[in-house]
Amino acid sequence: MLKILTILYSLIISSRNFLYNKKILASYKASIPIICVGNATVGGNGKSPIVIKIAQDLKAKGYQPVILSRGYGGKVAGPYILKNHDLPSSVGDEPVMLSRATGCPVVISRKRVAGAKLIESEVLGNIIIMDDGYQHRSLERNLNILCFDVSSEEAITLATNETLLPVGRLRERLSAAIQRCHLVILNSRKNEFSTLDQTKLCKLFAKLPIYETRLVTQGLINLASTEKQSISTGKVVLVSSIAKPEGFKETVLSNGFQVAKTFFYPDHYELTDREIKLVRQDFPDLPIICTSKDAVKIQGKSLDANIWELKTELQFKESSPDWITYCVA
Repeated sequence: MLKILTILYSLIISSRNFLYNKKILASYKASIPIICVGNATVGGNGKSPIVIKIAQDLKAKGYQPVILSRGYGGKVAGPYILKNHDLPSSVGDEPVMLSRATGCPVVISRKRVAGAKLIESEVLGNIIIMDDGYQHRSLERNLNILCFDVSSEEAITLATNETLLPVGRLRERLSAAIQRCHLVILNSRKNEFSTLDQTKLCKLFAKLPIYETRLVTQGLINLASTEKQSISTGKVVLVSSIAKPEGFKETVLSNGFQVAKTFFYPDHYELTDREIKLVRQDFPDLPIICTSKDAVKIQGKSLDANIWELKTELQFKESSPDWITYCVA
């Protein structure tokens, strides 16, 4: 049954791409440049840190970037401009995290064209960063970025086995995705750059610029005091609801901590004080560590003073790409 569904899914995606390639289906061209950060496989490719890095780089050069997000997991369909008081349960956890990390305006819209038009009409900025919009072809973009997780052999295999959903993890054929790609980023979701064999993956993008990144630990922030502090390395408990949390665990271990237990929930799961109390039943005194994406959901919902956000920063193996050069090339 899954194989039959995969064949049907492949026919639908291939037909859709054909219609867009032949201009039978129209794409909206915005009046300002659009950088799209996306992936060919589902979940956990490290797009959010890249979006944050691009926004920071653009702001440092005097641009006014606006982030366009679907708001996955939230109730708001949009188009809607994120407000400071908005909750992750309403607008999605990633938009709130991206807003706090960058200070940029964030627009939520399941229909990306409507979101782009709102950004234009409200003059919210002069360049759009579209998060997770690679397959949303109704909106033209100046720079298409494909992200791949290279933190594990399993992740590399899943990206190169050319098996589509629901049997595999590919959203579309890699050959089709490559045709629209301008730049490839290979993400290590750990403190160190990947040392795994990426030859097969790199061969697929032989004619494209390829960049390698890693997530460098910046420290721990207490959710109660919102200050960066240090805690003694020892036993900790991990609570998280992100895709592929194994990289998060390995990062914590690489910083000298011992993980007593992990409480991992599905991606975008709404963490509340209920989950924290569940941890405290067995581990009343151990520090709890979560990711930045989890922190926006837990903060303000739990009175526990021993919860810590692991702050990380994306780092390129070489210097960061000149995003604007790619946009106008």
